[in-house]
Amino acid sequence: MGYLPDFVDVRIGGQVRPVRYGMNSIRKIEQETGKSITAVIHEVSSPGASLNTLVVIVWAGLLVRTRNLTVDQVGDWLDETEDIAEVCRPCVDALSESLERKLTTEQGSGYEEVPQEKN
Repeated sequence: MGYLPDFVDVRIGGQVRPVRYGMNSIRKIEQETGKSITAVIHEVSSPGASLNTLVVIVWAGLLVRTRNLTVDQVGDWLDETEDIAEVCRPCVDALSESLERKLTTEQGSGYEEVPQEKN
């Protein structure tokens, strides 16, 4: 069975909302930023991270429960947040932990045989 990371709750948009970083969220981050997830993690681990990258990370984690959410909506919610670090830090940590767990869980586990469809 595959690994699915735990939810992390953040207060944004006037509510406590769950975020989670599975493969689709990670793909969305790469698509929206135009960077590999490794480059994104390196960027947010260093001083001077792009605000766009931080907003995209929060957005992608929220998509697990709110599929029609836009990056701009998340940006608006962050504008209303007193301390954006209280939202962004748990999201960045959850993303990093998800990637770390995926890499350590998948190493040495081998590949699962997927049955081929019969025509």
